[in-house]
Amino acid sequence: MSGLPYTEASPFVLLHLEELFDCDAISSAANPLDGSIGYVGLNNRGSFPAEDLPPGGAVVEVEGVPFRFPPKDDGLCNSLELQDQQIEVPRGRYRRLWVLGVSIALPFREAIRLIHADGDAEAPFALTDWLSPRPQFGEVVAFQCSRWHFQGRLIGEYKPIIWMQRIDLDSTWLITSLQMPNNPALRVFALTMEQA
Repeated sequence: MSGLPYTEASPFVLLHLEELFDCDAISSAANPLDGSIGYVGLNNRGSFPAEDLPPGGAVVEVEGVPFRFPPKDDGLCNSLELQDQQIEVPRGRYRRLWVLGVSIALPFREAIRLIHADGDAEAPFALTDWLSPRPQFGEVVAFQCSRWHFQGRLIGEYKPIIWMQRIDLDSTWLITSLQMPNNPALRVFALTMEQA
C-alpha cells in the first residue's frame, strides 16, 4: 500500500486506502440500509447519503487539496475505523498530512505516530463529530449533506459533515509509514500527504 503524486509537478501524494477500508459509511437513497457508520447508541444504522457526495473513485479538491474519494457502491467499504493500522507512504519528507474524516460519537483528540528513518514521533490529530454543525478543532467542512440515513429512513434534522483536517509535520523527518490511533469512534475516508 502506498500512494501516487497527484500530478508530476504536484507536492501532493494521494494514499491508497482501499485495501484497509473496513466500514461502509455511505448508502444510496435506493438502499439506505446498505451503510452503517457505527453510530454509538443508535443501533449502528446511520450513514451518509451517497447522492450528496462526490463520485466514488474520483479525485476531488477541498480548498486546493486533492483527495481520492472512496467507493460508494452498495456492499463496498469506504472508510477506515481507526484501530492501530500502519499505513505505508512513499518514503519522503512531508510538511503536512491532510485527512478526510469524522468522529462518530464525540469530538476526540488523539495522535498519529509517524515512523521515520531516525525512529518515530507523534503528531496531534483530532476530529469533530459528523453530526455537529461546527468544527471543534479547526477543521474545514469538506462535504456537508442535506440529510442522513438512519435505519432505512431519510432524516433531514441533521446535516452530516465530512471534515478536512490538517496535521502539520516536521519536514526534516524521512517518513515511511503512519501508525493510526486506536480509537474506533474515528473514521477516515481519505489521506493525502503534502511533500516538503
